[in-house]
Amino acid sequence: MKRSIIIHVFSVFLLVGSTFAQENKIKKANEEFDNYGYIDARKIYLSVVEDGYESAQVLKKLGDTYYFNSEYTEANKWYGKLIDTYPNEVEPEYYFRAAQTLKSVGKYEESKAMMEKFTASSNGSVLAQSQMNNWKSIEDLTKTKNKKFRVTNITAEMSGSDFGPSFYGNKIV
Repeated sequence: MKRSIIIHVFSVFLLVGSTFAQENKIKKANEEFDNYGYIDARKIYLSVVEDGYESAQVLKKLGDTYYFNSEYTEANKWYGKLIDTYPNEVEPEYYFRAAQTLKSVGKYEESKAMMEKFTASSNGSVLAQSQMNNWKSIEDLTKTKNKKFRVTNITAEMSGSDFGPSFYGNKIV
């Protein structure tokens, strides 16, 4: 019996020590994040999640480290987990970011549904109304059969996406 009490006490100490270690890691990650060190913060947040700790705050920041570096596929993964796991702790801006990431990876219908959640949760903000009003033009672009343009992905080998206009003569390309 004495041995079982010792094992129980030892287990409690391990749990408390582990909790403090995770809190210290998160504090360091938050410092990196606040200083725009998104890549370094991401590494720490990922190690915390891999160690079995997660919270709404960690998932938000982890998603943001990808979002602010235009790595939308990974950002969407973490925003999706945030929304699924902690629906009561999601601010409207995270519905917006999730919608943007979905749109960026070509999941237009899912993006529209997420934008509708953003609209509902943001009490009809100007940004929400603007996004929903422009949705028809996005649908038109993706469903038009006789397109007057062709988009070719030349960055398929890259982890992010690059897009920008260029001038050719007196026209924009």
